[in-house]
Amino acid sequence: MEKLKKKLALYEAQLEESFARSRDTNERLKDTHERLLRTAAEFENFKKRAGRERTTSRSSAARSCSRTSCPSPTTSSARSITPSSTISSR
Repeated sequence: MEKLKKKLALYEAQLEESFARSRDTNERLKDTHERLLRTAAEFENFKKRAGRERTTSRSSAARSCSRTSCPSPTTSSARSITPSSTISSR
Protein backbone atom coordinates (compact mmCIF):
# COMPACT_ATOMS: atom_id res chain seq x y z
CA MET A 1 0.00 0.00 0.00
CA GLU A 2 2.88 2.34 0.80
CA LYS A 3 4.32 1.69 -2.64
CA LEU A 4 1.04 2.77 -4.29
CA LYS A 5 0.94 5.97 -2.24
CA LYS A 6 4.48 6.84 -3.38
CA LYS A 7 3.54 6.21 -7.02
CA LEU A 8 0.42 8.31 -6.61
CA ALA A 9 2.44 11.16 -5.10
CA LEU A 10 4.95 10.89 -7.94
CA TYR A 11 2.20 10.98 -10.56
CA GLU A 12 0.53 13.94 -8.87
CA ALA A 13 3.84 15.82 -8.86
CA GLN A 14 4.41 15.00 -12.51
CA LEU A 15 0.88 16.09 -13.34
CA GLU A 16 1.32 19.39 -11.48
CA GLU A 17 4.62 20.00 -13.28
CA SER A 18 2.93 19.26 -16.58
CA PHE A 19 0.13 21.73 -15.77
CA ALA A 20 2.69 24.38 -14.84
CA ARG A 21 4.55 23.90 -18.12
CA SER A 22 1.25 23.99 -19.98
CA ARG A 23 0.28 27.30 -18.33
CA ASP A 24 3.71 28.74 -19.11
CA THR A 25 3.52 27.61 -22.74
CA ASN A 26 0.02 29.01 -23.05
CA GLU A 27 1.16 32.41 -21.70
CA ARG A 28 4.09 32.51 -24.11
CA LEU A 29 1.75 31.59 -26.96
CA LYS A 30 -0.63 34.41 -26.02
CA ASP A 31 2.26 36.90 -25.83
CA THR A 32 3.59 35.77 -29.19
CA HIS A 33 0.15 35.98 -30.76
CA GLU A 34 -0.38 39.52 -29.42
CA ARG A 35 3.04 40.58 -30.74
CA LEU A 36 2.19 39.09 -34.12
CA LEU A 37 -1.13 40.95 -34.25
CA ARG A 38 0.57 44.23 -33.28
CA THR A 39 3.26 43.72 -35.90
CA ALA A 40 0.67 42.98 -38.58
CA ALA A 41 -1.28 46.12 -37.63
CA GLU A 42 1.90 48.21 -37.65
CA PHE A 43 2.76 46.84 -41.09
CA GLU A 44 -0.70 47.71 -42.42
CA ASN A 45 -0.35 51.22 -41.00
CA PHE A 46 3.09 51.51 -42.59
CA LYS A 47 1.71 50.50 -46.00
CA LYS A 48 -1.10 53.06 -45.73
CA ARG A 49 1.28 55.79 -44.56
CA ALA A 50 3.78 54.99 -47.33
CA GLY A 51 0.98 55.14 -49.90
CA ARG A 52 -0.18 58.53 -48.62
CA GLU A 53 3.39 59.84 -48.58
CA ARG A 54 3.98 58.55 -52.11
CA THR A 55 0.82 60.25 -53.34
CA THR A 56 1.70 63.48 -51.55
CA SER A 57 5.24 63.37 -52.89
CA ARG A 58 4.07 62.82 -56.47
CA SER A 59 1.51 65.58 -56.36
CA SER A 60 4.02 67.92 -54.72
CA ALA A 61 6.58 67.12 -57.40
CA ALA A 62 4.02 67.68 -60.13
CA ARG A 63 3.05 71.06 -58.64
CA SER A 64 6.69 72.01 -58.29
CA CYS A 65 7.41 71.04 -61.87
CA SER A 66 4.44 72.97 -63.19
CA ARG A 67 5.43 76.10 -61.24
CA THR A 68 9.16 76.18 -61.89
CA SER A 69 10.81 74.15 -64.59
CA CYS A 70 8.00 73.25 -66.95
CA PRO A 71 6.82 76.29 -68.95
CA SER A 72 3.12 76.64 -69.46
CA PRO A 73 1.83 76.89 -73.05
CA THR A 74 0.75 80.53 -72.66
CA THR A 75 4.11 81.79 -71.40
CA SER A 76 6.36 79.67 -73.56
CA SER A 77 8.94 81.47 -75.67
CA ALA A 78 8.44 78.81 -78.33
CA ARG A 79 4.89 80.09 -78.79
CA SER A 80 6.13 83.37 -80.23
CA ILE A 81 7.95 81.54 -83.01
CA THR A 82 5.41 80.21 -85.43
CA PRO A 83 6.00 78.46 -88.71
CA SER A 84 4.61 81.46 -90.68
CA SER A 85 7.01 83.92 -89.06
CA THR A 86 9.93 81.65 -89.83
CA ILE A 87 8.96 81.31 -93.46
CA SER A 88 8.38 85.03 -94.03
CA SER A 89 11.75 85.96 -92.56
CA ARG A 90 13.66 83.98 -95.22
